[in-house]
Amino acid sequence: MASLRILKSAAAVLALLFRFATAQFPRSSQNYIEEMLAQDSALNDLLLETQPDLNYYFRPQSAILSNDNYRFDYPIVTQYRINMIIDPCRNLAPNCCMNVYGVNEYPSILRNNFETERQVIFPVIGKEEEVAINYNLIYEDAVAVPSLNSRFADDHSEFDTDCKSLGKPYEYCQAKNWAYARSKYRPACLDYNQTLNADNTCIHCTDPDCLVNTTSNFCVQVGYTSTTFIPQCGPGAAGHCGTFLEIHSNNPYYPIETVISSVQLTTRNVSGYYTTTIPLTWMSESNKILCAYTESFIRKGSLVYILPSAPVCCCPTPYKPQTRIGSWQCPVGPNGQGAFATIPLNLAETLLMDSLNMAYPYCPNDVTSRDDTVKCSVADPLTGRNYLTECDDVRLKNTTSIGNFRYGSSSLAGYSYDGLCTDWYPNLKGCAITLNRGLCQGTDLKYTFGGMTGIVTEVDNTKAIPTVRVSFNGGRTDYNFLKSDVKLELYKSMYEIWWVVKTPVENVVMKRKGFNITSPTCTLDSTLQQYFPYTILQTDKNGVLKTKADGVTHIPLDSGTVLTPNHA
Repeated sequence: MASLRILKSAAAVLALLFRFATAQFPRSSQNYIEEMLAQDSALNDLLLETQPDLNYYFRPQSAILSNDNYRFDYPIVTQYRINMIIDPCRNLAPNCCMNVYGVNEYPSILRNNFETERQVIFPVIGKEEEVAINYNLIYEDAVAVPSLNSRFADDHSEFDTDCKSLGKPYEYCQAKNWAYARSKYRPACLDYNQTLNADNTCIHCTDPDCLVNTTSNFCVQVGYTSTTFIPQCGPGAAGHCGTFLEIHSNNPYYPIETVISSVQLTTRNVSGYYTTTIPLTWMSESNKILCAYTESFIRKGSLVYILPSAPVCCCPTPYKPQTRIGSWQCPVGPNGQGAFATIPLNLAETLLMDSLNMAYPYCPNDVTSRDDTVKCSVADPLTGRNYLTECDDVRLKNTTSIGNFRYGSSSLAGYSYDGLCTDWYPNLKGCAITLNRGLCQGTDLKYTFGGMTGIVTEVDNTKAIPTVRVSFNGGRTDYNFLKSDVKLELYKSMYEIWWVVKTPVENVVMKRKGFNITSPTCTLDSTLQQYFPYTILQTDKNGVLKTKADGVTHIPLDSGTVLTPNHA
């Protein structure tokens, strides 16, 4: 009996191993053809089943589900509103924002000729002492605040010997020895998300009248409001359930999904704003607090802004769908084309990229290749049919005077450019460099990275003129720039508070609000020569935090010069 069971088991194994074995039919027979077609179909099914994006569809039992995934689902303002303000009762009573209505207002600096080349324009928020003549008030969504609706106090006048006359030498001067000054009066429930000191203490009121409260170190008061109920857990629910405020950070050490600190909201309904406090310690480590994170030099991974002094190329006339003639940038990715075409990161982006490439002109669309091209759509002179091909190379053209070197091609409308674009950007063949104040001739396309932001992939300080390589597509391709043509881009907000509704299966982010820490400075990581995203506080030999009473302040072990960003 044992031998029989062994034989049966062996037969089952052989049957499994030879799942795709075909019967012995003559190749010319109909049976052979039908069997081969069946096996090909089975093989295709097996290939589909083994695809990572489809594996859970065919084998749902193998899925390991995580309920810590974040899904972003911001409410439509016509349905309901959620809002948060930071440190709303600064220099006021701690209950100033309990059951109080208010609207956030921000002083947006007047942008006269300020970075006009920037491709993504955002408001620059003025400092707290900025006078009204230098800004326009805006709401959180950048909509202008009507002057009659403003809660800000008017500016007042004060004696200032620096002022010579109206507007001289400063805009806030209104006459000789007289100047405008920002009022020191502040309304309750004001947002101070720009200037937060993580070393401060905060008071948490547990009732609207603030009769019962607690004082804590390294925290901040947060005002929150919602025009609908705030989801809470039912009886017996615990753990991954409820509404939370979480602090997240955009830094090179941790992914942005990392939770630095959090607090649960336990109030279901609020009238106006309600307040709570959230710790400013780093992941519950008492000797680490949030800090003013700003790097002082360009390194690999830095976010940089391309200045308008970067080289400008002129490419053939851009493609027109009406004529099917003109230049086209390849490849086409899910979020852009040419130098801005990123590699699809998931099945949804792959499908989006495929849909974008279904219409003419068709790129040889290999977004995994390290190659960006400018191609030209032309018409066949015999058939009139259009096709995409390489643009004509830019060459040195004949000139009438010695030393007057001019460049052009039959694909370019202009005929007298200053050089080859490939000398700077090797991927942009068919384009020419212009030194004529960045202007292109005729209908040629101006191609410049000025005003763009990108990630540094390489820094070369060994050259006589240092250079950096910058990628605009997540590292797929990069471009060479003089170091003097780029500058460090200051983060609009180093930290964010997320309004998160946790369910048993996922985390739903319904609001994100940025804020800046202005003090203390960050501790320097001497190994990577960049700042940690936190300050390491000084402790005694027993590991107990030193206080100001001990004769020291809470400062980083190795503090450096930090430029405070003024972007909200």
